[in-house]
Amino acid sequence: MKWETVNLGDVLHLIIGGGTPSKSKSEYWNGDIFWCSVKDMEDDKHYLSYTKDTIIKKGLENSSANLIKAGTVITSTRMGLGRAFINKVDMAINQDLKALIPNERIDNRFLLWTIVSKRNELNMLGRGSTVKGITLDILKSIEIALPPLIVQRRIADILSAYDDLIENNQKQIKLLEEAAMRLYKEWFVNLRFPGYENTKIVDGVPDGWSRKKLIYIADITMGQSPKSEYYNDKQQGLPFHQGVTNYGYRFVIDDTYDIKTAFVTMMNKLIFGQKFILRPLLEGLRNQNNVASFHRIEELETKIENNMEQSQVLTGLMAKGYLEPALYNKEKNSLVQERERLLAEKDQLTRSVNGNFAKVDEVDRLLKFATKSKMLTAYE
Repeated sequence: MKWETVNLGDVLHLIIGGGTPSKSKSEYWNGDIFWCSVKDMEDDKHYLSYTKDTIIKKGLENSSANLIKAGTVITSTRMGLGRAFINKVDMAINQDLKALIPNERIDNRFLLWTIVSKRNELNMLGRGSTVKGITLDILKSIEIALPPLIVQRRIADILSAYDDLIENNQKQIKLLEEAAMRLYKEWFVNLRFPGYENTKIVDGVPDGWSRKKLIYIADITMGQSPKSEYYNDKQQGLPFHQGVTNYGYRFVIDDTYDIKTAFVTMMNKLIFGQKFILRPLLEGLRNQNNVASFHRIEELETKIENNMEQSQVLTGLMAKGYLEPALYNKEKNSLVQERERLLAEKDQLTRSVNGNFAKVDEVDRLLKFATKSKMLTAYE
């Protein structure tokens, strides 16, 4: 059974877009029609049965939103590229999403997993300084591997079975998280923690506690978006997080890297470190006194020579029959152990002295390389 390589557009019968009813008309919202946007999508959630927002029929009719029948693959072409799901109920979609209607060449579930597997590629093709998106032409031009339908269905069956297990586990996790949140509220909001009966409440908090603004206990840093031409998915450089695009179920997903930002960050660390780290380190290494180490090495060499001479004498006495074998073995082993100890100490001291000289040279070269008057703000 031969697998084909085709463009995604070759296996799609239709692509349906969406829209957003006017937000200024509150009467269009909070109805009985699910209305889906990127914020409803999660990386490990491939089936969707509800949305955070709902609209009424009039809102649907007076906008470019389209009602998508249940069982359709829906993916994002703006923000969250590569995320996809199958809707379990009819729902409208906004302009950032596209419903993919397959033709007879591809299984619907296999189409879903194909889109999911192309996440990195879709992100790399995305364009935009702040919000990345792709055109329909780019989406349709994505190359995919297309096995025979029977193989597609087998693959989809296996992946869907795992997806069901994941969904069940997530339901259990959700129940545990809800229990944890109830416990948190009970302890830290209602202040009914263990032993609260015997705790004095001062200004609304337990005695010894304090209220602080976030700015006093955390550093808040704003980010920026480098040019997309610097991105890569080969783990070269630093992970680049783009808000909702990289938010997984619980952990941030590292799928985009920025090589030039990594270079700027590395250089700024060196520039900052040359004053507060490298210079003090270099001075400390240069001021180290190795004279005592050299004297000790000379002493050890003398002791090693004496040890070897004693060993030779011992062997001569044994050869002439002046020593019993048991006594010879005992003395011989003692000399061997002493020589090994002396050699080990000498080796350690020698490596330490040589290492200090090498470190001085390395730090000196690094300091010359990192000496700049200002921190970098961009790749030079």
